[in-house]
Amino acid sequence: MKSPCNLICRIEPDSGYCAGCGRDIAEIVEWPSAPDDRKQQILSALPQRLAAMTDAPPAPVGPPSIPAART
Repeated sequence: MKSPCNLICRIEPDSGYCAGCGRDIAEIVEWPSAPDDRKQQILSALPQRLAAMTDAPPAPVGPPSIPAART
């Protein structure tokens, strides 16, 4: 069974899931030796996970903005 990896490998800190494939670290490590029924179980959970990550508001990046001083 083909891996769901799409080479966008980045674990999202809020969810613990890969932003590319939707798996967590344990599932990624388990994949090569998992039986097909377990792989299917993992695959069936991915669409909902990825959709939930897409619907979440983006995490802030960089320092917070500081309002300009009024003069």
